[in-house]
Amino acid sequence: MPALAAQTPAPLTREVRAWHRAHALPVLTEFRDWLSLPNVASDSVAIRRAADTLVAMLTRRGVRARRLESPGSPPAV
Repeated sequence: MPALAAQTPAPLTREVRAWHRAHALPVLTEFRDWLSLPNVASDSVAIRRAADTLVAMLTRRGVRARRLESPGSPPAV
């Protein structure tokens, strides 16, 4: 099976690289900021805030996401 790079059309490769150059820093900055949010299971308010922030980040990128909760457990996305 040939390598994926060999099958990728040159125009698509250029588009992907251009998108990466334009968006890498903002995406990584947003990710860093999200990682800096408090994430201690016993702090339910902070955990919900972090989960809601992740849902918003994913939604902005076209991913359908939602916060899931079960009594007695921290939320999940």
